[in-house]
Amino acid sequence: MSDYQVKVVIRNNRLLKAIKAKGFNSPTDLARKYKINGTKIINIISGKTKPLDRNGELRHYVKDLLDIIDLTVEQAFTERQLQGFKKHRFFRKHRWILRRKLWSYKLGLFKYL
Repeated sequence: MSDYQVKVVIRNNRLLKAIKAKGFNSPTDLARKYKINGTKIINIISGKTKPLDRNGELRHYVKDLLDIIDLTVEQAFTERQLQGFKKHRFFRKHRWILRRKLWSYKLGLFKYL
């Protein structure tokens, strides 16, 4: 029996911080204002879609996003983020155990990154 459900979501904090610094509450707000595809932007932020296409070129909507938030590719993405992720969400049911006054758990999440 599980006591808790744990969900970890991987997102690009560099892009999210730049979007918020431009005065938008969310990537969707930015997409609406500039009339770009919000789903594609969210997929880039979550790592579900790679920012680079098959030829190793930056996707056109990623270029548009970077122009809007005034970031270079190097400022917006790490080398790992440019490759995308195999998984961008992790969900586990788990029992928490109290040991030495610390809540501890074993998830094994980051082997997928």
